[in-house]
Amino acid sequence: MEQIYLTRMDEGIRVMREVIAAEKPFSLLFWHMDEDELNEHFGPGWKHGIASGNMEHTCQTAACAIGWMSADPWHIRQGLGIGTFEDGPRLPFFRDRRTGHVLTEWEAVAAYFSITTDEGKALFGFDDDVEPPPYRSASAVLADMIAFRAEMQQRHDRRIAKQPVEILF
Repeated sequence: MEQIYLTRMDEGIRVMREVIAAEKPFSLLFWHMDEDELNEHFGPGWKHGIASGNMEHTCQTAACAIGWMSADPWHIRQGLGIGTFEDGPRLPFFRDRRTGHVLTEWEAVAAYFSITTDEGKALFGFDDDVEPPPYRSASAVLADMIAFRAEMQQRHDRRIAKQPVEILF
């Protein structure tokens, strides 16, 4: 695992700490929606419980962790973004600067962090088969990210420890 993936997770943790500190609306139900999209999808009463419970937010958006990261300048410079594809909903995308490939949704999350799509869904999403979708707070997602970051570091350290040492005389 390259150091960049650990740094991306560190920066994701920073973003989530900012989301929590600023009491930004947080929801696992959508990647990122602005006020017009929220009104269209949920009606004008969406502010009363569908987001984070913070009724006084001023940014007029709600997003999941990946949605908030995709709006952050650091992550944008890394190739993570949010966009509308083929007149559909706004989705996260990752443009790999080395290959030029563009991936969307969970494939983008997996490639961006060098994790599996299942790990991405477990970390940042919810089980699609459960109705209604289980609620996870921003704080719970942040705690999961911190724990997963520690696992990433352990994997990285084990891989480094297994590399042969070249002795130069």
